[in-house]
Amino acid sequence: MSSHDLIVIGGGVVGSSLAQALAGDFSRILLLDAHDGHSTDASSAALGALSAHLDEGEQVPLGEMLQLSLDLFRNWISGLSELSGVRIPLLSTGLIRAAVDETELSRLADEVLPVLRRRGVEAWLLDGEQVRRREPLVGPGVMGGLLTDQDLAVEPEKLMSALRLILNRNRRVELRTEAAAEVGSTRTGAFVVLEDGRRLQADKVVIAAGHRSAELLNLPQGALLPIKGQAVEYAPGVFGGKRLSVVCDTLIQNGGGIEAAIALPRPDGRVVAGVTFEENRGDTEPTGEGRAALLRSLSRVFPGVERLPVNRHWAGVRPASKDGVPVLGYADEHQRIYAATGHGGSGILLAPITARLAAKAVTESEPAADERRCLDLCRPDRFSSRLLERSPREG
Repeated sequence: MSSHDLIVIGGGVVGSSLAQALAGDFSRILLLDAHDGHSTDASSAALGALSAHLDEGEQVPLGEMLQLSLDLFRNWISGLSELSGVRIPLLSTGLIRAAVDETELSRLADEVLPVLRRRGVEAWLLDGEQVRRREPLVGPGVMGGLLTDQDLAVEPEKLMSALRLILNRNRRVELRTEAAAEVGSTRTGAFVVLEDGRRLQADKVVIAAGHRSAELLNLPQGALLPIKGQAVEYAPGVFGGKRLSVVCDTLIQNGGGIEAAIALPRPDGRVVAGVTFEENRGDTEPTGEGRAALLRSLSRVFPGVERLPVNRHWAGVRPASKDGVPVLGYADEHQRIYAATGHGGSGILLAPITARLAAKAVTESEPAADERRCLDLCRPDRFSSRLLERSPREG
């Protein structure tokens, strides 16, 4: 039996950020990562758009938490760059939500813009020509759009490389490529059972295992679900030598359903674009059907994009919750097992505030008033009055 101060399950951006944030408070931290943080996880497979109000109108309650994290992001990235020696470019791109039909343009004007203004977010409604002046790569089929200028873009692979370097250099943190099969708690501590049957003891455990967290948390079925997303990358110069400078996103009504497309630049001129939303799919196999679907939507904003050579095509799995809000808080009666999951497609953006909130909880520090509102929103027991209850195995 092995004993640690803290075990973090999950080596993606949330788990790694939390381990890094707590390395000064605990002498023995174990980070368990089933896949060694490679491209199959949501963090490395993400696009990296940092848009705090992309879903305003649909997910209004989450807006404050997203904005709080965005406000932390520049200093957070700067600190990680300094500690790791890895340059992590942060692009000030802004965001254009492009409308390719009257229905979407009306939604942006009548539903989304008022919410943004109530929140004090600067936003401008543009006609088609104004959109194209702001981003010349946008095609003539775009009727207008909504512009916000505080949005950022980061390259997730560089962010994850920096975090992994920092953790590898810290003698208080141990990284293992192993999967957890069970977690549980008693009044005096917590335990983790690995897939090979070995049992690890800890004072506390944080579950940040992405969509795999559902296997470890005793939440009602369907409270957490995997959503597969596919994306593509274009090489520099593929758009006739022009560079994309603004993150462009669109929602398209399609036969009663909704398709989404988003494109964002990399510092070297590459363009990444996606994404599909394949609910209850936990595999990371890119498919021709998924690629065709995302290119079809993308071509409504960037005509001809479906005929351009694709540099890379990949898939990842987002850890989503039933109500679109993260699951953040203690999930057992003994307050030994802390859940930090369910971030959907906002895991990269929400990493700084999640690490701060979880670190305060684990170290029993008092959250600020705005942080308390975030924690109340994300309570695990909102899905059920029954907290996680497991009978500990005899060691």
